Amino acid sequence: MTAKSVRRVAADLTEDDWLEKLEMSEFDSKKNTVWVLEGILYYLSHSDAMKVLKSIADKCNLTHTVLLADFMNKQATTLSNSTFHFYSDWPDQLLPSLGFSDVKLSQIGDPDAHFGLLQDPLNLFNKLRNLPRSIQTHPDDGTPCCRLYLLQASGSPNQTIS
Repeated sequence: MTAKSVRRVAADLTEDDWLEKLEMSEFDSKKNTVWVLEGILYYLSHSDAMKVLKSIADKCNLTHTVLLADFMNKQATTLSNSTFHFYSDWPDQLLPSLGFSDVKLSQIGDPDAHFGLLQDPLNLFNKLRNLPRSIQTHPDDGTPCCRLYLLQASGSPNQTIS
C-alpha cells in the first residue's frame, strides 16, 4: 500500500464526530486506509479507546484496512497514573475480537523492533522480552514489567477470522 497523500484533520477522538470530520475533509471510507495510532491510545479512557478501535475495525467491512498502533500493558500505565489510562495486556487478542485479522505483535527489543538502539543485554526491554508476558513483576528485582507493544493488524471485506 502506498500513500498518495497525507491530510491532517483537527478532531477530538473523545467526541463522536471525529469520523465525520474526516469525511468532511474528503476522507473516503471506501478506499484502502492505513491508520497510525502511535502514542495515542493510552492517553484515552478505556471506553474512548475502545470506540476508536471499533470504529476503525468497522472499516474492515468496507475496504482493506491496516492499523499500526502501540499499546501499554497495565504495569506501564503506573509510570504516570494521571496521564495513562487505556491499556491492554493482550492486544493481540483484543484486536481480533473487534474484527481485525492478521495481527502481528512485537515488543521493543524484538528482532523486528530494536531500531538499532538496544545492544546492551542489561537493557530493560531486553530483560523483559525474555520473560513470559503473563509475568507482571520481574523475578530478579521485583520491579513492574512495564511493556510497550507495537501492533500491526489488518482486515478486509473478504477476511476470515480464525
